Amino acid sequence: AVVSTQSTGDERAQCGTDKEDLKEQFKTIMIERFLNGQDTAFVDYSAIDNNEDYDDMQLTTQDAEDAYFDESEGDESTADQPESTIEDREFNPPPLKARKLLP
Repeated sequence: AVVSTQSTGDERAQCGTDKEDLKEQFKTIMIERFLNGQDTAFVDYSAIDNNEDYDDMQLTTQDAEDAYFDESEGDESTADQPESTIEDREFNPPPLKARKLLP
C-alpha cells in the first residue's frame, strides 16, 4: 500500500483557518493580560498610570465639575431646611377663563 504524504487543498485550508483562530485567541489572551495588569515582566504599569498624557481629559474635567458641585450643594442656605414633598405644598391652579359657548 502506498501512503500519500501530500496534503489536499481542503486540509491546507482547514490548517490555515485553525492557525487564524489560534492567532486570534492568543491576541485576545495577551490583551486581557495587559489590561488586567498581569504583564509586569514586560510592562512598567506605574509609568503608564502616572503619565498624565494618557488621561482622559474629558472624564477628568467631568469628575472635577462633579466634585465642585457636590461640595457647593452642602453650602446652600436651604441645606438645613427639610425638603418639602408634593403633599406638603399647596396646589393653586390658575383661575378658569370664561369662554363663549357655541350656538
